[in-house]
Amino acid sequence: MRNLETNPMKRKLLMFRTLIIALPVILLFGCNADEENSYCDLTGYAFYAGTSIPIASVNISVQSKSAISGIDGYYEIDDVPEGDQTLIATKEGYDNVSSNIKLVSGTNNCNIEITSSTFTHKIMGTITSKSNGQGISNCRVTVLNPDSTVSQLSSYTSSSGFYQIPSVPEGSRTLRLAEKCYLETQLNVTDSDLQYDAEFETEFVDARDGKAYGIVEIGEQVWMAENLNYGEIIDGELNQADNQITEKYSFYNDESNCNTYGGLYQWDEALQYQTGEDSQGVCPDGWHVPSDDEWTTLIDYIGGSDIGGNKLKEISTTYWHNPNTGATNESGFSALPGGHRMENGRFVNLGEYTTFWSSTEFSDHCSWYRQLENGISSVSRSEYEKYIGRSVRCIRN
Repeated sequence: MRNLETNPMKRKLLMFRTLIIALPVILLFGCNADEENSYCDLTGYAFYAGTSIPIASVNISVQSKSAISGIDGYYEIDDVPEGDQTLIATKEGYDNVSSNIKLVSGTNNCNIEITSSTFTHKIMGTITSKSNGQGISNCRVTVLNPDSTVSQLSSYTSSSGFYQIPSVPEGSRTLRLAEKCYLETQLNVTDSDLQYDAEFETEFVDARDGKAYGIVEIGEQVWMAENLNYGEIIDGELNQADNQITEKYSFYNDESNCNTYGGLYQWDEALQYQTGEDSQGVCPDGWHVPSDDEWTTLIDYIGGSDIGGNKLKEISTTYWHNPNTGATNESGFSALPGGHRMENGRFVNLGEYTTFWSSTEFSDHCSWYRQLENGISSVSRSEYEKYIGRSVRCIRN
């Protein structure tokens, strides 16, 4: 029998088995040596402070790892050590940011807000009334974020109508005027401060009876900021008639309710017994009862029916019952909950909701209207019988 040491084939096989056994031991030793270091990923966006306006080309670093924010402000750093770290963000012309952050396993999200005195400028101006030339106070002027949400770059006009918003980042910006009007305009902020002035109509006097109405400009439309209150009060149990006299209902037959909420009109009386979507109806000269399409234009402009009720409803719960869900009156429309008159002469829902006629017929017996409710943020659109007594909001021709 040949000795193992003198058998070349057995000697090679033994050496090969030794390597197979030894290799996993070496790899395991390598993992154990790195156990004290655990790594994670870090992502986020660089925004200008108080906004979601992205800032590109910001250098973001943690220890020796770094990334540059893209045109949308996004950055991503892989394999960052877990634990307490210091994040540093720098860009020429901007203030340096240094933040203590705690990183855990997986992907961490950290947005960065930076500021600059070099690449930001003031937007300022005066908002005045066309009606009397005076400044419009308490108009909110805001720079919008790219997604049309409201940023923290905002100001209210003073008693003279003056406003000033400091530190607006350079670029194309959307400025929104709200609460005493509702307008969005595009401004290009370049390398200097920018002045933007505007004027709006704020009052109208009905020559038929001398009543004054607040009015509000919303986009390219001009609306009364109050419900129409024109005509002679008749008892709620009676139907309004085509008798050459403009008739109205006052909730509970109490004239003081007309002074607060305006009159209530059956559809035929509201249209003064003439059909047509451009009908003046009970409105003053130069104004008309809005069509269904004109209501749609209004609601689309302020953000759509889902949230439109918020922007149309008066904020106060003096008139609206609690909860007056979501009300901001951002549009300046100042809707109050005047309820309506039923076909049997019964008055219902004062404080709970309001309904407004349109001039658009659905059928011979029904017409379209819009409704706002105290507990709902949306604006609803429905059709119903013309004999219901509803509010009228006039829109300028």
